[in-house]
Amino acid sequence: MSNLDNYFNVSFDPQLLLITSIISIVIGIFLIMFGLLRKKKTQGKSTGAWICIGIGIAAILSNLMQIIWRI
Repeated sequence: MSNLDNYFNVSFDPQLLLITSIISIVIGIFLIMFGLLRKKKTQGKSTGAWICIGIGIAAILSNLMQIIWRI
């Protein structure tokens, strides 16, 4: 039973979580830039562009909140 307890008791290095949050923020910035460029090129339907922009904003906000709460 102790092996099962050790299996579910997972702890992550705070520095690793900070690095993954920063990488996610950078990916969010790239998604926003890609969405804006795609929106500029396609004057008609721009649903894909808005999806990229929305996901980028959500990624940035959620990871900024995680970083703020860790400090």
